[in-house]
Amino acid sequence: MKFDALRFHSRGNHGMVTAAEITAKQIDAKGSHASTTPHFGTAKAGEPIKVDVRVSRSPIRDVYPIATPDIVVVSDDTLLAIPAVFAGITAETVFLVNSHKRPVEIATRFGLAHVVTVDATVIAQEEVGRSYPNIVLLGALVRMMRDAMAQSAQFPVDVARAVFEYFGGSDGKHALSNLKAFERGHDEIHRYDGVFDENPELRPRPTPLP
Repeated sequence: MKFDALRFHSRGNHGMVTAAEITAKQIDAKGSHASTTPHFGTAKAGEPIKVDVRVSRSPIRDVYPIATPDIVVVSDDTLLAIPAVFAGITAETVFLVNSHKRPVEIATRFGLAHVVTVDATVIAQEEVGRSYPNIVLLGALVRMMRDAMAQSAQFPVDVARAVFEYFGGSDGKHALSNLKAFERGHDEIHRYDGVFDENPELRPRPTPLP
């Protein structure tokens, strides 16, 4: 699985910019280059936003939106109603979706070849006491990426440490609860691999111009 181009679709106040930045920082630490480019202007809480993460062995200067994502992270399955979530996807694109639904349901409905789901909102509520899905989804993303990393066994450990430190290290329970949320995201994913449909009837389409 490639992960040169990651696209995060989220809503304001879901914390996905933080998740994207932690991902990029840890990839940088492994000797590759990673950049994070948010696209949301002055989005209010709950409004759709997008964040791109590029990964390369060479320095990255591109800031334009990712056209063909390798991984699409969706922080709320209601965002699957937005056409932009599916822009540029291919048979190789892997979707990571915060949802209680089975991945086969999402894959079949939207004609996707590869879908991973994790019930991030419920896990976050149980472990952190808040419904922000970002750290749970980060754990799931790391699980997906680890086999493609040169040091696959160490990568999840390093990201877990970064999560712990970001939320205050040994200074309080908040760091420990977020670490637990990350670990459950890593462990509780469900994956489906099927057949890509170029023109599924239920995938949302851009609205034609008048």
